Order: sequence, then C-alpha cells, then structure tokens
Amino acid sequence: MAEKEISELTSKTTPVGTDEFEIQETGGGTSKKTTQQAMWDATATDSIAEKTGAAGVTVDGVLLKDGAVTASGGIVSGGDILSDTDSTDSIGSTAVRWLKGWFDTIEGTLSTAAQTNVTSVGTLTALQVDNLNLNGNTLSSTAGTDLLITPLAGQQIVLDGAIIVDAGVVTGATSITSTSFVGALTGNASGSAATVTGASQTAITTLSNLVTTGALNSGSITSGFGAIDIGTSTLAAGSVNSSGEIKVAGSVANLRLLANGVELTFDRNTTSYIRTTHASGALQFTNNGNNSIYLASTGAVTMGSTLAVSGATTLTGGAYIGGTAAANLLDDYEEGTFTPTLTRSTGGAITAPYTSQNGTYTKIGNTVYIQIYIVLGTIASQGSAYSLLTGLPFTSSQDSYTQQSQVSGNMFSPTDVTKGFASSSSMYFGTDSNTNFPPLQLDYVSNGVLRICGTYKTS
Repeated sequence: MAEKEISELTSKTTPVGTDEFEIQETGGGTSKKTTQQAMWDATATDSIAEKTGAAGVTVDGVLLKDGAVTASGGIVSGGDILSDTDSTDSIGSTAVRWLKGWFDTIEGTLSTAAQTNVTSVGTLTALQVDNLNLNGNTLSSTAGTDLLITPLAGQQIVLDGAIIVDAGVVTGATSITSTSFVGALTGNASGSAATVTGASQTAITTLSNLVTTGALNSGSITSGFGAIDIGTSTLAAGSVNSSGEIKVAGSVANLRLLANGVELTFDRNTTSYIRTTHASGALQFTNNGNNSIYLASTGAVTMGSTLAVSGATTLTGGAYIGGTAAANLLDDYEEGTFTPTLTRSTGGAITAPYTSQNGTYTKIGNTVYIQIYIVLGTIASQGSAYSLLTGLPFTSSQDSYTQQSQVSGNMFSPTDVTKGFASSSSMYFGTDSNTNFPPLQLDYVSNGVLRICGTYKTS
C-alpha cells in the first residue's frame, strides 16, 4: 500500500475513504494495516491506536505509550499544557524529578514543607513564618510570646545603619522621642551626657550625678526634693525663683554665697537689705533706708542708731565713747572682791582674829573704786613703825597724797585716822593735817572698827 505521513492527513476535514497507511512499530516490529482508526474528520474524536502489548508509538522521535509522552529532545508548546482532571496530575515524580523550571507565574500552593534551595521568591504581599507575620513594612507576632531577635555570638543588631544593639548596650542613637514613656526607666545612665530638649519635664522626680542642667527658666523644686550639691561650682545669674529668692530649708552647717560682681545683696525691698560690696569688702545692714550696721573691711563697726543688747557683750579691744580718739577709749571694766589685812611696816601682820574682813572693788579704765570694812577681835601682838593695810586688788600707779580715801572708825590709838593713801599694793594712813609723807605711826586697838571708801589710779 502507499505510505502516507500523518502530516499529510492533518489538513483533512473529510474521511480519507479507503486510503491506507502503515504505522511502523519501534524496534523493528511488524506493521499493522488499518483502514478506519487513522481517519480524521471534523465531527468526531479521531485516534491512532496501537495493538495491545506493543512498546508504544513513536512520532518523529516522540514516544507515545499508555497515555504518556516521552520526548528526548524536549517538549515545546505553543499553548497550555493541561491535566485532564483538576488537581490530580503532577509534573515529574518523587523518583524522576525535573532538573530546572522557569515560570513567570506559579499559581496554587507548594505542598512540600521544606524548600531548601529556594533563593528568591520575587515579591510577596504577605509572609507567615511560624508565629511571625511580615506584611508590607510591618513585622508582627501572632502568638502571645516575646518577639526575639537573637544574633550569633559576636554579632550585633544594627538599626537604620547607625543604632547598634550589642549584648544589651545601645549605641549610636542621637535622640529618643516619645509623647509618653510607659513604665519606669531603670538603671544608670553613664558616659557622655545628652541634652533634654523639651522645655518642660514635669515628671522627673530624681536626678542623680547630673553634671549640667542648662538654664532653668521656670517652675519650682518642691519640698522633699532633697539636697542640691553644686560642689565647687557657682550659681549662674538668675538662678533664683520668680520672686528673686534662694530658700534653704532645714539645718545647714555652712551657707556660703559668693559673688564676683560689684555686690551681693539679700533684700526684702529696696530700703531693707543686707549688702556686701565687692570693691570695699564692707558689709552693710540697712533697714527702712537707715544704715543700721556698717562693717568695714578693717573690722570697724558703725552703728546707725541705738544698740540694744539683751545678753552679755564682750569687748576685747575696748569701746570708744563720745569719739574715736585714744582719750575716748574705755578698754577695761572689772568688779570683784579682795581680802584687806592690817599690818605694821616693822613686824608684819598683827596677831588678832577678824570678825569682819571684807573688801570690794570696781575698776573702770585705770581708776579703782574700793570699799573696805574691818572689825578686829582682841589683839594678841602687833609690830611697830608705820600702820598700813595690804592686799589692794591692783597696784597703784602713783605714790603721793593725791590719792586719798576716806577713813573712819575707832581702829587707831592715840588718834583717829581720816585719810588713806594708796602706794604700790598697800595703803598708809594719816589725818587731815597730815599732808606730807611719811604717814602716821599708830597702834591698832582691840575690837576696833575700820571703814574705808576711796579711789586710786592704776596702770
């Protein structure tokens, strides 16, 4: 019979009639003659069938066998490659796999859990990996546990190319901005100090080891804040409250305010203040416009009005009264008692009991005021020569009759004494008519009384 190529029959739209052709089996098998099964028309499904048990049909190097197509040169399709049933057939198998595949679009789901060699998946609109979901610019966790980012040992996490997180330490952040921090900021901040740029920090309760605060222009530090220790630094100009006050509560050992300007002033108003002038070093206390107390740098004190002192006053250098000349200086005042003793210039003190032996004095400047009262018992013995009294509280600066004291009583015999003359630390006796030295030589009498009231000069 005449052989026909299949390609010559593909254009037929009507049965080929009695035309016959032969399909040669592979491997040199025998030929089969058919007149009806290899016919094409436009109204029915035509087929090319082999005999049962044959090795398949080869068409131009493409093996057709039991519904499978084997093409060693590859399969080129100008249309879709379809499965006869949805979601039932596969391309390749677990035993025979495709080496590579190139697809513009993969539809459906990858059924194998592990895809170890996938290096790029193109653009994904969303990705779910275990409990992590990546959608757009958002990475979130779909479980109730913490979201952990754990680098390998020696590695660090870098955010935005600058912020580094390494072993719990964050560096490279130039600022942290938040309208509201939730929870407490714990731990210590160390290293270079940063700057808080917000004008109002209303919720800061403790600042430890603060190096610089900048200008505090408003607000207040409430009671209970604790100590503010500025060390050796100084308070800048204007570092006071809105009323111009610096308040110190509680007890402090030392409060020292230093000013390098013209003056330092503590004032209640413009007429009542305490002021120290930098140039002169003076300290001025002024009340209601009056210069009440002025302390010069030399230590001199000027009082603007009457000085009222309720307690004791110690004046070690004396006090100028009525002027500042040496003659106006009162440099000593003293009150006290002493024990006067009756004696003779020859033989010393008399032997007799004293019923009274009292002496008092008041020293004002270089003048000594004395009062003496002596009552003797029975005299057992006494010396001779001049009669004199010893034990004056201060040494007399003059030995003359000009320093006279009034003497009364019945202590002497044979005549009464009316005058006493201080000489050195003793007092000699005389009468009104006894105007020149030497003094009188008189005896003391038993049970005698002596009263003396007078003054003398001392150095």
